[in-house]
Amino acid sequence: MKYWMYTEDVNNYAHLFFVDQGFTRQLVTEFMGKPYTKPWTMPEVNYAREWEAPGLSKEERKMIKKNNEGLPQPDFPWLVGAESAAVFNERALQVLAHLIRDSVQIFPLSHESQKFYMINVIEIVVCLDEELSEVRRYGPAPRIIKPVFKEQLAKGKHIFKIPQSPSAIFVSDRFKQEIESNALKGLTWQR
Repeated sequence: MKYWMYTEDVNNYAHLFFVDQGFTRQLVTEFMGKPYTKPWTMPEVNYAREWEAPGLSKEERKMIKKNNEGLPQPDFPWLVGAESAAVFNERALQVLAHLIRDSVQIFPLSHESQKFYMINVIEIVVCLDEELSEVRRYGPAPRIIKPVFKEQLAKGKHIFKIPQSPSAIFVSDRFKQEIESNALKGLTWQR
């Protein structure tokens, strides 16, 4: 079975921001392959073209709005500051729930007109074949350039993380096929 890195298409689809930037800082260390146990406050998110992020300079806000202007809204938006988690809209969650439910925590997000869910992947699979994978080390943190998995260890896993890179999310070929057969948008596919 093939496995893919979960990567949002940030160049061709609009992305989201947390209205409260404090929540962004909190998530940087929280959604790293372990369950989130704190009370969930249902943070508010908005598309960058609808809202100017506080804490950014005027020039940064202009650039973000310009980059998002006219971009379609995806089923899997990139949420700035939540790189170790995934975000699904309601339709994407309905399509994929049967594949992921035992491997994730699902948290609702607040948006004025759509339903979005933050997906915390808590399934850690020790399956990276480090000898065959392309891995670059920058200090103590490895960067997985081209992962190769020991398929017998990843078999039956449709969304997971690996201990060598707990912020990266990997998905199965079946996950990819479900997305394509249901015409869901917003991800790019790289192995």
